[in-house]
Amino acid sequence: MRAPGGLLEGKVALVTGASQGIGEATAAYFADAGASVVLAARSGDLLAELATRIEKDGGAAVPVVTDVTDEAAVAHAVETAVSRFGRLDLAINNAGMNPSGPMAVEDYPMAEFRAIVDVKVMGTAYGLKHEIAAMKESGGGAIVNQTSTVALRGAGGLYPAASASQAAIIGLTKAAAGSAAQFGIRVNALAIGAIATGWMADATEEQRVAMGASVPLGRVGEGLDVAAQAAWLCSDHCGWTTGVVIPIDGGASA
Repeated sequence: MRAPGGLLEGKVALVTGASQGIGEATAAYFADAGASVVLAARSGDLLAELATRIEKDGGAAVPVVTDVTDEAAVAHAVETAVSRFGRLDLAINNAGMNPSGPMAVEDYPMAEFRAIVDVKVMGTAYGLKHEIAAMKESGGGAIVNQTSTVALRGAGGLYPAASASQAAIIGLTKAAAGSAAQFGIRVNALAIGAIATGWMADATEEQRVAMGASVPLGRVGEGLDVAAQAAWLCSDHCGWTTGVVIPIDGGASA
C-alpha cells in the first residue's frame, strides 16, 4: 500500500520512535506522501539507514538521535525540524517501550513501571510542549499521539504499567486538543491493537495466526495500517477533527 500522492505534500513532520516498527513505517509513509521528515529515536544507526532509504526514494529525511525521556533532547529534535525545514507542521508521538510480560500490579517491578511512564507519558508530554510551541509559530498543525487499546480495556489487569501510561496519553491528547485548537493545531490519538511489530515481531506464524483469529477482521495489524491512519488524521481531509481517540485494532474493541 502506497501513500496517496500529495496527501502531505510540502509538510514538515517529526516522528518519535522512528527507528523501527510503527514509527519506521510511519516515517516512510509520511515521506512517501510528500512530507519532509525528522526521524527521532535513540538508535542513530537505524535512523541513518532509514533516512538513506527515504532519500533514495526521492524523499527528505533528517535523523536526530533522541531520548524522549530527556526534555532537552526532544526540544532539540523540534528545533532541528525548524532549522532544517523552516517550520513544523505535523508530529507523531510514537516512542514507547514494551512491558516485560503479563503481571498483576502487586507483582509488577516498580522500576520498570516508572521507566514505561517516563518513556510514554513524559516523552509524549515533552513532545506536545515543544511541538505545539513550534506549530504556533508555523500558524497551525496536527499531532497524533500513539496510545493502545489496553488503555480502554485493561487487558485482564496483566499489563498495569502499559494500561496506566496509555490511559494518560488519552488524557494528554484531550487536554492538548482543548488548549491548542485556538491556534489551529489539532491533536488526536490512535488506540492501537495487536500489531506485528515490537514484541510480536519475533512471534511465529502459528502465533500470529492464533492472535489474528481473535480479531474480527481476521489478522493482526501491520505498521503500515497505523501509518496510513496517522497520515489521514494529519491531512487536510481531517481538518475539523481534534481531541478524538480512534481505535485501530481490526474491530477487536467493537
